[in-house]
Amino acid sequence: MGIYAIPVSLLLFGVILVVELQRKKSRSYVDFLFVVNAMFALLFCIIPLFLVISSAEESGDTWLWMSKNRMDDTVFFLASLVSLAGYVAVVFGYYFNDLVLRRTAGSDAGRAYFGLSEGGRVKRQTQMLVLGLTLGIIGASALFFYAHAIGGVRVMILFAAAFRDSESYVVTKYAFLKNVAPCVIVSSYFFFALAQTSYSSNYRIVSKLFFFITFLLSLLILFHQSGRLYLFAYFIIFPLAMMVKANRFNIRYIIAGGLLFFVIILLGKEGFHYFIDPDSMETKISGVFADPLAAIALILREFSFPFITLANTIKTVPVEIEYRWFVDVPLSVVYLLPQRLLNLEDLPLTVSMLNSGQFNAPIPVDLVSFGYFSMGLPGVILTCFIYGVLMRVFDALFPENSDPMAIIFRVAWILFFAFNVMYGNPHHALVDGFALIVATTLILIFKMQHRRKRESYDTCTAYNYGS
Repeated sequence: MGIYAIPVSLLLFGVILVVELQRKKSRSYVDFLFVVNAMFALLFCIIPLFLVISSAEESGDTWLWMSKNRMDDTVFFLASLVSLAGYVAVVFGYYFNDLVLRRTAGSDAGRAYFGLSEGGRVKRQTQMLVLGLTLGIIGASALFFYAHAIGGVRVMILFAAAFRDSESYVVTKYAFLKNVAPCVIVSSYFFFALAQTSYSSNYRIVSKLFFFITFLLSLLILFHQSGRLYLFAYFIIFPLAMMVKANRFNIRYIIAGGLLFFVIILLGKEGFHYFIDPDSMETKISGVFADPLAAIALILREFSFPFITLANTIKTVPVEIEYRWFVDVPLSVVYLLPQRLLNLEDLPLTVSMLNSGQFNAPIPVDLVSFGYFSMGLPGVILTCFIYGVLMRVFDALFPENSDPMAIIFRVAWILFFAFNVMYGNPHHALVDGFALIVATTLILIFKMQHRRKRESYDTCTAYNYGS
């Protein structure tokens, strides 16, 4: 029955294509739904076709977790059907919220972004500079306190992969600071945008200087996290923001981004392990040049875990594992707390921990599988519907315009939503997006304060004029 996953995957691809070609785009080619469409097409159309045709059983010892269920098992056909239902729910959620925003005039709030193009440019540039500096100082302080707690920056770099492979490589009660350190990454977004928008040469020089500093610190954080996709995302976010601002595809950026993607996905793991096992890099490079087709197959296998996980989840939930009833949502907040500092012990396992136990390998849970873990097929529909609603909310909060500050945060949220199709565990989403959520909240607070002052000023002006 697994062979029947092929027509369902092709049907899903056709649905995605129709949605993408028929929908109206306000300005940019690259928006929230476009990137999420591309992610669903890769994970639940291209990957299933590749797995069924190539057969996961031929993957070798390195990918034993892929052969937990045979590709001719019915669960892969069911996984394709469930992913189709999930995608339809995402689209319905997106356009349902779009309808609500239009009918309630909520889109006005979206268009009223904190744009630096309004009056009082210098004042708001100063506010954004202070906000970027504040986040940068908080993140850098957390980074260096954490580095000191684990043995210094040298240990962070040399044993980065060991920290990712084992949470207890170095036990410290200040481990939670590594979740605060990415505030540096978000602060670099502020400085990148300010370097482009500032009319004052002093602002531009200061912004460029702080961007350079925060960029280097961000690379240190991302290297220590040893996440290939997040490292890739950080490299491309800036040229992608410039491409979105120009509202046209830049072939040089696309080619460079494609080459960077192949290099990081193929060699990133060996790069993070370089100081532990330097020979692995040379071996991997030799293998890639010896058999380029095998390298492409390797990349596809790297993105196979959502479909494999979904199939296994359908088979094991609720037969072997009970429905989780969305307990991972509040649990994600608990896991964000400093556990060792607060003596929080024996916490319940997250859904990704359960899933990793199923495969005897660290396999994260995707968006669709999270919904099925939580409540079966109704859970998939509910999860994906809410995901679509939230995607439209952030689409409205950061609308398409030519303001670099709006664009950089819009692109950051686009990438966040895209990656959470693969990493759908709320714990991962909250940890990975913590700094971005904090920055966005502060930006909106600044904006609301500015709007209140402006409305108050307009009211007073109208009153005086009437008098």
